[in-house]
Amino acid sequence: MSMRRAFVLLTCSTCTIGAQAAPEKPNPLEGSLALGFSQTSGNANALATNVTNKLKYTIDGWAIRQDLVFFYGEAEKKVNANFWNGGLRAERRLMPRLGMFFATRFEEGFGVDIKNVALKQMDTYLSSGITYSFELWTNR
Repeated sequence: MSMRRAFVLLTCSTCTIGAQAAPEKPNPLEGSLALGFSQTSGNANALATNVTNKLKYTIDGWAIRQDLVFFYGEAEKKVNANFWNGGLRAERRLMPRLGMFFATRFEEGFGVDIKNVALKQMDTYLSSGITYSFELWTNR
């Protein structure tokens, strides 16, 4: 009888261990969107609008990031700011404190990043790379 009880207990404990939930996989897609608008009037009249978005997709140890920024401003009904910028960056951790990246933002580049501070509350990275850029200015 005691052998039968031991077998039943062993079977139940095995079932309990097997029934534990698998850890959840993190969502591979992260993103954010910010919109801003301000309008003032009085001694001076001004208007400002901005849009910013960021996306990050993680797959097989790679992280692919995209960002876009747009800013527009007027003062006294004349445009004083009209700026937009966007970019892509592919990055991969090579070791816990060393990674590599390829980035494009109107210019191409590659480089390395180093995690120089690793604390529980905060990580700090130092990125360095080589880029090539070309700009064309026109007068209106």
